Amino acid sequence: MNHQAADRSGRGLDVRGSGPCAVADAVCREQQERAARISRHFERAREWGAVEDAECLHRAEKNSQ
Repeated sequence: MNHQAADRSGRGLDVRGSGPCAVADAVCREQQERAARISRHFERAREWGAVEDAECLHRAEKNSQ
């Protein structure tokens, strides 16, 4: 049995069971995984100082207007 459905990006979602609840659960898992990836990305950016640099740049641009 195929347990996959496509998300908006065309990637497969792991769908266990059938019906709208199974698809909703798969979408929820995908969203949680995406949020975790984004969170990890921002953590790495903080470690590199990129977030602080962006905040300084934003303040400078805002103050120059």
